[in-house]
Amino acid sequence: MSDPDPRPSAWSRLWRWLKLVAHKLADVLLEQPVVNAKYVGERLGLGPQSTANAIDPLVAEGILRQTDPSARRNRVWVASGVIGALDAFAERSGRRQRL
Repeated sequence: MSDPDPRPSAWSRLWRWLKLVAHKLADVLLEQPVVNAKYVGERLGLGPQSTANAIDPLVAEGILRQTDPSARRNRVWVASGVIGALDAFAERSGRRQRL
């Protein structure tokens, strides 16, 4: 019987990459909670497919929500949790008044 391959499997490497990119994207969302694919790709230095691979898990987890679910092009996503936290902070600090 041979020793197991010490190199990580392709799936393991892919999973680690996705987690790393998702963490980087989470940092971007704290600065800009409404994004499109072009903005995410430029900020993270990713191509179109890698950008989609970074966004999709956050959508699946409910972290990002597409503003117009029927859109196929020029899609925009919002991190509602970040928006909510910013609104709550603004209200507590007296910076925002409800209309």
